[in-house]
Amino acid sequence: YYSTLANNVSSQFVQDASFIKLRQVTLGYSFPNGLFSNHIQRLTLSLVARNLFFLRRLTDNIDPEGSYNAFSQGLELGGVPPTRTFGLNLNAKF
Repeated sequence: YYSTLANNVSSQFVQDASFIKLRQVTLGYSFPNGLFSNHIQRLTLSLVARNLFFLRRLTDNIDPEGSYNAFSQGLELGGVPPTRTFGLNLNAKF
């Protein structure tokens, strides 16, 4: 059923999916050398955010990168939307 549905897409339901997306932002700070101890040579703290928002999207409420399997890019059929994630990186050089 689903393969038949995906293969018979009418042009009535095809939309221009052009978009500009802010996919990832990383902000980091390197602490001055020798601030913590003699054992740590370099310490960097970074904040990471992914899938923040669309700067430009021609289709409302549809993620152009969405799909329901590996062979159906752009078809939304019960697919899970991409998640917005935030992270923290701590990089220490000893």
